[in-house]
Amino acid sequence: MFRVAARATRTASHGEGIGTRKWCPAVSVRVDSLVSALQVGTRWKEQMRGILAFLAVLLVIGFVAEYWRMLLALCFIGVAVACAIAWMPTVTRAAARKWAVFQQHRRQQREQVRMEQARLAARADEEHELYLRGDARGIYGQFPPADLDEF
Repeated sequence: MFRVAARATRTASHGEGIGTRKWCPAVSVRVDSLVSALQVGTRWKEQMRGILAFLAVLLVIGFVAEYWRMLLALCFIGVAVACAIAWMPTVTRAAARKWAVFQQHRRQQREQVRMEQARLAARADEEHELYLRGDARGIYGQFPPADLDEF
C-alpha cells in the first residue's frame, strides 16, 4: 500500500558551525500513494454521507406518514400560539382601554350615588326643620295629601 523508504538526509545542527553537517536517517513516504489513499477515504466518506442522508430522508418520510395527524395538530397549535403572541399587544391595549372606560363609568356611578345621597340628606334636613317649626311640609314633604274638600 505505502512505500516506505529509509534514507539519510543531511541537516545542520544548531550547536555547530554553519558549514558543518550531520547525517540523520528519516523515513519518507511516497506522496502520490498518500494522496491517493486520502482520495479513496474522501470518496468513501462522501458515499457514506449520501447513504446516511438518504436513510435520514426515509426516516423522516416514515415518521410523517405514521404521525401526520399529530404533526398537523401541532402545526395548528403552533400557528394559534404564533397568532396569539402576535395579537397580544393589540388585545392588551384594547383590554386596558375597556378597563379604563369601565373604571371611569364606575367612578361616575359612585359620584352620582354620592350626589343623590347628599341631595336626599339635604332634603331630609330641610323637612326636619319644617317639622320642628310645625309646618305640614315637614310631615308630607314634596307630596302633600290631596285636599278632599275640592272634590
